[in-house]
Amino acid sequence: MVLMEQALISAGLTPQQARAYLYIIDNFPSSPATIAAYLRLSRTNAYKLADKLVEMGLVNKEIINKKVAYIPNDPVALSGLVAEARNKMVALEKATKEAMRIIQSRKSAKDPTEAKVYQGRLALIELYKEQADRGAEVRSIHTRADIPIMGFTTMNQIRHLWSGKKGQRYGFTPDAPGAVNNPALDTHTNLHRTWLPRDSYTAPVEWSTCEDGLILYIYASEPYAIKISDKHVADAFRQLWQIMDYTMRQSRNYKDLPRYADRVI
Repeated sequence: MVLMEQALISAGLTPQQARAYLYIIDNFPSSPATIAAYLRLSRTNAYKLADKLVEMGLVNKEIINKKVAYIPNDPVALSGLVAEARNKMVALEKATKEAMRIIQSRKSAKDPTEAKVYQGRLALIELYKEQADRGAEVRSIHTRADIPIMGFTTMNQIRHLWSGKKGQRYGFTPDAPGAVNNPALDTHTNLHRTWLPRDSYTAPVEWSTCEDGLILYIYASEPYAIKISDKHVADAFRQLWQIMDYTMRQSRNYKDLPRYADRVI
């Protein structure tokens, strides 16, 4: 089931969509109430989630005994989803190359800018190690897509790279099932955490700035990273991060977070 869920996420579904789709396959016809109970959602959010699967062509919405029910569609619909995801990746790659070309064209000896792409899991791990070894402040926006691609053990080892180091980490974390909720561990690994409401950030990209660099860790089926070495870009991201942090902490319901994070390790 875990491998199937990861495969669906790689094909372009969010983790929640993947779990809902697999549940409907195993338990059809599925009602919004049963989907909501399985995923610990409100019935309204369960409707929205299932209707999104209908929009993707993965399930059909029918009326059975005067009640709404969801039934899995022909699995061939997944091929269209994979093709769409592939097209998005091609477009992203083209956009990235164009952005890098523009940045390189504006490079000057006085204020050099460098953008570099790193491919594969090992390259990403080395980037995390490099940040930790610098002993400098790190500000990040985390993604829940890292563990399905890198594995929980690997991401846990990366987290502990900051144990005993001087650099403080400040990170936004989506409040979702499976997210680590352990203040003692955060203290041990130099992390000051700001929670984001569930599903407010679902993109498979982690943003991270340290000193004069901004790194985008992109957790596609084959993970890669883009590192931009530019003081102005790094400073701009830090300012945006601080604005977001202030706004989030001033929100009325922030004191109730986290609600769904439940992995205490």
